[in-house]
Amino acid sequence: MPPNKFLTMILLLAAAGIVAYGASSLPEVEIKDADLSLIPYTIGAWKGENTNDDTIPDLTKRIYATNILYRIYAKEGDPPITVFVSTCKSLKKHPNFKYHFPMYCYVGSGWKIVQATDIPVFAGTDRAFFARQLILQRGEHRMVIVFYLQTRRSVKVTPGIQQRIQDLLNRCVFRRSDITVVRFSSPVAGDNVQVISESIGSFIKLFEPELSRRLAELG
Repeated sequence: MPPNKFLTMILLLAAAGIVAYGASSLPEVEIKDADLSLIPYTIGAWKGENTNDDTIPDLTKRIYATNILYRIYAKEGDPPITVFVSTCKSLKKHPNFKYHFPMYCYVGSGWKIVQATDIPVFAGTDRAFFARQLILQRGEHRMVIVFYLQTRRSVKVTPGIQQRIQDLLNRCVFRRSDITVVRFSSPVAGDNVQVISESIGSFIKLFEPELSRRLAELG
């Protein structure tokens, strides 16, 4: 990296650190806690039932979330889709909250990321955003995962620079640190990765309005 660019980066990081430090003493905006259990069990032709992640006991405590939805939705003729949503209404009160990104927790469980791409949702509309799609493999098993983060005022982002900037804005400007992790996963049978991807994409378009409606009540 050229010296000038390196120095600029250092100065920007230092400035961001000073702003974040100064803002940390300001009161955080209090918001309500989302009752994710009110999200419908029937969404379109999909029927849902609650489940638990047996690989991570006491998940809510482990990732310091204030609320978690773990549900499997099934529809005749389609592989089941597991939905994971976790919220944290205050990062100031719960500083140890973990985003529980799939690229960390699944890789840590022995899965290998075969492919990672960002895919559009609601493309061509004013509700358009990108979600990250991962194709994972462990032994002979494969899985498709699609996830995104939702912050204040329905801002949706994927991990990266934009997400970090959004975190900074939330904490230092808007004084609220609530964030929601939204993840969808489905097993791959045979060579139907594209079919699974399209199925998850169609389901997200049905599920997202229900989740956003619930999160909009947070204030």
